[in-house]
Amino acid sequence: MDAHIGRPVLVNTPVESSGKCKNPSVRREWRTLTDAQKEAWTDAILCLNSIPSNGLGAPVSTASVTSKPPVIGPPLPIPPHNSSASMYDAYSYVHIALNDQVRFRLFLPWHRYFGWSFEQALSKYCGYNGGMPYWDWTLDANDFEHGSIFDPTPKTGLGGFGDPTHQSEVLDGAFAGIPLTYPVPHTLQRKFTPYPFVGIDPILFPDQNLAAVSTIQPTRVQQMSGGFRGDYKGFQSWIEGMQGPHMSVHLVLGGDMGGDCPPNSTAVCRPNPDPMGSANDPLFWLHHEMVDKLWNQWQRSHPENYWAFEAGITRDLYTWPRYPNGAPPAMHVRTFLSISGICNLHSPPISQLDYVLPTAGVLMGNYTVGDMLHTRGDGPLCYVYE
Repeated sequence: MDAHIGRPVLVNTPVESSGKCKNPSVRREWRTLTDAQKEAWTDAILCLNSIPSNGLGAPVSTASVTSKPPVIGPPLPIPPHNSSASMYDAYSYVHIALNDQVRFRLFLPWHRYFGWSFEQALSKYCGYNGGMPYWDWTLDANDFEHGSIFDPTPKTGLGGFGDPTHQSEVLDGAFAGIPLTYPVPHTLQRKFTPYPFVGIDPILFPDQNLAAVSTIQPTRVQQMSGGFRGDYKGFQSWIEGMQGPHMSVHLVLGGDMGGDCPPNSTAVCRPNPDPMGSANDPLFWLHHEMVDKLWNQWQRSHPENYWAFEAGITRDLYTWPRYPNGAPPAMHVRTFLSISGICNLHSPPISQLDYVLPTAGVLMGNYTVGDMLHTRGDGPLCYVYE
């Protein structure tokens, strides 16, 4: 049984039994770590934020969006690339620059790749080898604002919500005052927003009065993550939906995680809250490892889920409920060039699992959707969740 949401999963899938991963790293819920383990992770984050990126990362401008796979909707601003940013900032910029390419269409496999690559960066540049932690937000659903995840302890705490008298700046925990580059230079911000859908686009967010924490109640998460047998589209639509648990956790946190504009950055902010710059907040990584954990459990819960993946090439916000993982044509009619992240319109048809994931010149390796489908297989991944 899973320790946190109480759902049985298969011990091994066929690919895990025959794969090369024999000694997987273990990803644990943040609050089960010792203080020494917590400090090792927070130190590694601060270390990565102190290392210059030396211009790493392919600059992406607003104009270049038209060369990407189709995005139907208004122009989407992307801040200019800053060559003086840190290595930590470089990963934040990847999320900003590729956000409109990977959401919906490549959401689950690309974010798995993103988290794995970030873990490799923590190891390569800062010597961290403790495994990526995750945040089981179902444990905080009943009193989110005062959840134990928001620990103010210096060095080992993730910090709480920001000070409303200081532009929601986080003033406690290990990341108090951490300098961030995108979209403009600022420090980490969080703003508790229990009803984040009020007053924003009712087409994309139809339940304006939805309480964000209602989407992460333990019984609800258990029920939904245990369903959708063989239905990748249904599972992704639930977890990534505009008012699903993924988006709700982003928006209830506000600030950097919720897509709120830092001071003096309105020129590169979007009309609705959009967490494109959310990787600024170290909580982003713990949040997305929880999403990844639920996907991993779903994959291993039924044989029909092992290789389940489907996506369309077009991100169409206006038909999102109909095409939650991309509108037609099907993704297999074209492929990404992984280094530049642009689309090659002349490539022959390929399997969707052979689709190469974009890197923006930052993420480590060149991998496909298929490489990301199993955390203990023949690909680069080798980890389990506890």
